[in-house]
This record gives sequence, structure tokens and C-alpha cells, in this order.
Amino acid sequence: MIPMIGKLICYGENRDVAIARMKNALQELIIDGIKTNIDSADPHHE
Repeated sequence: MIPMIGKLICYGENRDVAIARMKNALQELIIDGIKTNIDSADPHHE
């Protein structure tokens, strides 16, 4: 099991706005010092 080091939560006026905000937040997210699976996350999962 891989421990969770953080959680990113986004919300919006509707689902489409929340998804757009999440995509933007993930593009700007920087995690240094550890290996992550952020590159293997399914970009089509909605």
C-alpha cells in the first residue's frame, strides 16, 4: 500500500467547472523530494 501524502480538492459551480479547475491545478502541482504516480494518472477519468 502506498501512503497518501496529500489530497487535492477542487470545486466549482458545476461538474465541468470543477473538472477544469482540477486539470489546471494538476498541471501546476509540484511535489519535490519523492516519486509520485501523478504522470500515470488517467487523464480521461472524469
